[in-house]
Amino acid sequence: MKICMLLMNKYELLLTDSRVLKEAKSLTEAGHEVVIALYDERYTEGYVDAFGAPIRCVGLGKETGGGRGGKKHGHWTYSLIKLLPDRVADFFFGMVERALLFRINKRFLEVAISEEPDVYHVHDYVALLSGWIAAKTIGVPAIYDSHECYVYVQMSPKKRRLVTLMEGVMARQYARIITVNETCANTIKRVHGVKKPVIISNYAMYIPQTKTDVLRKKYGIPEDKKIVLYVGALQEGRGLYTVLDAAPRIEECVFVLMGPGPLRKELAGAVKKRGLKNVIIADPVPPTQLLEHIASADVGLCLIENISKSYYYSLPNKIGEYIMGGIPIVVSDFPEMKKPVVKYNIGITCDPEDPEELVSVLKELLRPEVYSEKIKHMADAQREFNWENEAKKLVDLYNSLSS
Repeated sequence: MKICMLLMNKYELLLTDSRVLKEAKSLTEAGHEVVIALYDERYTEGYVDAFGAPIRCVGLGKETGGGRGGKKHGHWTYSLIKLLPDRVADFFFGMVERALLFRINKRFLEVAISEEPDVYHVHDYVALLSGWIAAKTIGVPAIYDSHECYVYVQMSPKKRRLVTLMEGVMARQYARIITVNETCANTIKRVHGVKKPVIISNYAMYIPQTKTDVLRKKYGIPEDKKIVLYVGALQEGRGLYTVLDAAPRIEECVFVLMGPGPLRKELAGAVKKRGLKNVIIADPVPPTQLLEHIASADVGLCLIENISKSYYYSLPNKIGEYIMGGIPIVVSDFPEMKKPVVKYNIGITCDPEDPEELVSVLKELLRPEVYSEKIKHMADAQREFNWENEAKKLVDLYNSLSS
């Protein structure tokens, strides 16, 4: 089966999108042909390394040449779009994106349709309209992969009502729906009146790590200091200023904040201004190097703040990555993200906006008898919360399409 994934991102962002890369790898290893269509004007055609599997990618710069000719291009929506002058189409689709958050482009549709797959795998709400048009045009099914609860994303009440309505209208046109956790699945089912989505959580691949010293060597961290690591986007709502406020009160720890994001410069400036000697703003690393960096830390932080219901009900990738890296976790006391931590006693929950509580929790967690108890249960958590278990559900879903 040929699968065309639609991803409304540039190639550079694909390189750090572990969910898309893992799904592409698993489907390829199951015998499917996978191509990723990117919303990238500068990208033509090439390959991405999906954890060892070369996956073909196409961008807006690809020469289409009319496709393979095996499927009939016959839906009225695409026929109408082709008639629109480019400037008119760009203006119209710009209004659609501003009003409904759907990202759509004549050239992207042409590239996606020219691949003539057997199924489209549509990543996130922004690609829903494009995926539906492409699938209808060549008469194939499409799968909606919802990476978060869009009905809970932070936006104005008016826009939320509109986005919720449109997600429901579009989602009901899709053959299958995938999402990331139980809360999102139940919400999509209840709000949109569809069959409960298949839950495929974005856990790390099953590669249990042994202890490394990557971070100590890279940043010259003394052996007598404990490394408390945050990996992920450096942006609002991640508890990063809670970390800065806590750092001076627990000098036995070095806090490493590792990742890209809009707050990098601001955080670096704050660290310098406050004179924080035990906080490091670290460069992001490729997904293939992430686990060895995590395995060199002592504690992982996941301090998502309750700035929206989408955040409150999220299950961040970093939790699975910390588990596979073999380090205990300090996690926000929110429903989905604390489940694996509480089930296997591999960390402690915390108020993500309370620096004093963070200090107290870290001191408790780093007590030798407490820390060893958390580490003791890590192997059991790794055996349950890993990508290989999730990939089986993804492959079974695709098998159900062809049966």
